[in-house]
Amino acid sequence: MKKLKPILLLITILLYIQAFSQELYSSAGDYYENSGILLSFSIGEPAIETYQSSNIILTQGFNQTGLSVTGIENINKKAEEIFLYPNPVSAQLFVQINTENQNYQYNIRTINGNLIKKGNASGNKFEVAFSGLNEAVYILEILNNNILVKSCRIIKQ
Repeated sequence: MKKLKPILLLITILLYIQAFSQELYSSAGDYYENSGILLSFSIGEPAIETYQSSNIILTQGFNQTGLSVTGIENINKKAEEIFLYPNPVSAQLFVQINTENQNYQYNIRTINGNLIKKGNASGNKFEVAFSGLNEAVYILEILNNNILVKSCRIIKQ
């Protein structure tokens, strides 16, 4: 009877583990279907088996049928060149943005995220005053139409 208890415990644990499905968090993939052929794939899954013929190589992995999509929205579809100088700054920080858009705003935050100052930019070249701030590290956020374009660490001396 004493030998039977560990075996029953092992069987119970194995059955319990099999009740949970494996999940895959993938960065890319797709699904294609036409008459008679179905292709579903994801990038980044571990390969478990490979089949090969004269002109086809098929690698099988752990493809999941249930799909939970998580991701990061691409907030900057057109890359903008943003130049900030000088950094470290003592009084004025100069910002130059090489783009046609001119509707920019800025936020200055502490390293903890507290909003210290905000303002609107006039044109593609503008100045941000740091003269009234204490010596510390700040986060400067550049926004276009209230959408974050760039976040930079600025050192105030």
